[in-house]
Amino acid sequence: MAVEKVVIPDNETQEQKQERLRKELEERKAKETKEAQEAEERRKAEEEAARKKAEEEGDKGGSTGNGEEETEPEQVEIDGTLYTLDDNGNAVDDNGEIKFTKEQIDAMSDEGANELDGDYIEAISKASGIVIKDEKGEPVKFEPTIEGFAKREAAVKALGEREGFAKGFNEFLANNPDIAALVEYKSKFGTIEGYSANVDYSKIEIKDDDNLLADLIYKAEIQKGTSPERAKRIVEFAKANNTLKDDATESLNWLRKTQESEIKAIREREAKEMQAELEKEIKYFGVSYEDDGTVKVHNAPGSLYDLIVVKGQIGEYALPKEGLRIKTTDGEKLISRQELFDYFSRPVQEINGMVYSQAQIDEINRLSNPAELAMRFIMNLDGGVDQLIKAELAKKEVKRLRSLASKTGKNNGNPKVHKIAKDDKIVLPIK
Repeated sequence: MAVEKVVIPDNETQEQKQERLRKELEERKAKETKEAQEAEERRKAEEEAARKKAEEEGDKGGSTGNGEEETEPEQVEIDGTLYTLDDNGNAVDDNGEIKFTKEQIDAMSDEGANELDGDYIEAISKASGIVIKDEKGEPVKFEPTIEGFAKREAAVKALGEREGFAKGFNEFLANNPDIAALVEYKSKFGTIEGYSANVDYSKIEIKDDDNLLADLIYKAEIQKGTSPERAKRIVEFAKANNTLKDDATESLNWLRKTQESEIKAIREREAKEMQAELEKEIKYFGVSYEDDGTVKVHNAPGSLYDLIVVKGQIGEYALPKEGLRIKTTDGEKLISRQELFDYFSRPVQEINGMVYSQAQIDEINRLSNPAELAMRFIMNLDGGVDQLIKAELAKKEVKRLRSLASKTGKNNGNPKVHKIAKDDKIVLPIK
């Protein structure tokens, strides 16, 4: 059977989209219902066939020519050997000799109390704790046959798959709250029509659409704290009393006012957060930058502006009043304290939503060099740089001493011998 291709027009309206989704949902539900009915009919047919087969096997048996059923002597297997039970319940061999008395056999039976006889499927269910239930929640009864055991095995497999899917699906919803909200809406209201993660109620208009009107009533009640069951009853009551449009209008007004209050609260909170962040930056930098690019200086003692421009004092180091002379590709250049501060703080480039000063950009570029990065990290360790400096000075001193010894120790290619003082100390030829 060919599958008809579904073509969705590019200019499909929201109402047409909702109607199409509704039809697709109904068709899918009808298909699932039909498949479930067919599966149930197959299950019942298989159970009926298994029952008939069991009855036929139970009816099998020989009979005497007189119409009397033949009875075979009861047998018992002990330690792999088959014995016949006599009238007194003793186990005898082919010669009629008693090998095990009835008392001995009874004792063996007591020791094997854990062995299954009768409905072993029921015993397995009790031991495992796995109970298969039907659509009504009632335990399913499996026949104590090979077919019945196979059916229970298949049911246990299906149960495990369903429970595994449920666990995985719950974890998926926990990691995707937007999809979880959609699933919750579907489970509460029975449909996804009218759902939107971000609804602007100021743009919603009342129309002669029962689904839209019912959705507005339902959402308003849910936001008011009404339980889903009661919210559904309120919607059904409005439908029954022909007040759906009036109630939806009232609900929409309430939703608009509530949303306006929420937006106002969000904006006020964001404004406070922005003001707190601005004050933090002013305390650190000592200046703020207006939208037109002008700089506003604030009274912020200890700020970067106060240290560089006003006081010219960074810790134990003093900045010259005229500024710093730095080396550039064009030669030596004098930069003022203000220019030095601008180099540190003025935003010059935006990267991934963050603004950076020229000093920060230069630092980022320098730290791309592994050697520079290692030095920066060592500088964070107390005493780390001091050890590097001492090691470098010691290295240079050794080189200097070796150089002096090499220069003063030449004598026609032969090493010059120096006298040893009385205190056994080496006297170097250094003047």
